[in-house]
Amino acid sequence: MMTLVEYNNCLSVLNAAISDAEEKLPSLNTKSNIMQEINKTVWEQKKRPVLYRYVPMNEYAISSIVNEDVYMLSAAKMNDAFEGTAFGVNSSPEDNAQMVGDAQNKLYLKAFSISCVKNLMWSHYADSHKGICIEYDFRYAKQDVVHHLYPVQYSDHQFTFKNLAGIDVHPFLLLRKSKDWRYEKEFRLIYNRDELPKENPAVKLNCITKIIFGLRTKQADIDLVKCLLCGKNHLHHSDNGKEIRLYRIQQKPNSFKLKCVPL
Repeated sequence: MMTLVEYNNCLSVLNAAISDAEEKLPSLNTKSNIMQEINKTVWEQKKRPVLYRYVPMNEYAISSIVNEDVYMLSAAKMNDAFEGTAFGVNSSPEDNAQMVGDAQNKLYLKAFSISCVKNLMWSHYADSHKGICIEYDFRYAKQDVVHHLYPVQYSDHQFTFKNLAGIDVHPFLLLRKSKDWRYEKEFRLIYNRDELPKENPAVKLNCITKIIFGLRTKQADIDLVKCLLCGKNHLHHSDNGKEIRLYRIQQKPNSFKLKCVPL
């Protein structure tokens, strides 16, 4: 998994460009320059991110495993009501709500964490340990995919702008979240809606390297994943030569902490 040093190295580029205490939304050029600098850091660092996605065991999880893609969702469908939002200091509540709605419906994302052993993540996103966690090694992903991958900055301050004439719907809006969410240590893929396929807004990753089962994952679900992987020759001979390995979560002895062990 990604180390804290590697995570902080990526995040430091964002923090150096704009402090988490800064409220003023940068100009369009500044936003684009910051994101390009993050792109460069993520792509050129010695080890590209190995990230995790916690999901319930359902047809969407199965599709993600079989097709090795992720289905992108608009910010409007996220569990954080403040995704992609900024506050207009001189705007009416109605105009500000319109801007927020436009941004949330035009920006699409998929969230990942740097760790697979976070109890809160298993509880909140993987059906209380009955689901799975998918490991993605972005060393195997194409450059145009990695260039949409960004760390999230956690702050007590929402971005602000003076008037609607100076605001634009930009992926930069999805780089900041409340500190309430900092336990997630999140990276996210961010796309504008018009960058995605019209009928099926999915992004092909082809970089799954582990499927990790939770403390309560049903044996029938474990067997199903095994069958799916073997049926597609993924277990030992996936599309780009990497191996998809099966693991499960265990509780560390005399501890509330978790560990990931081979199945």
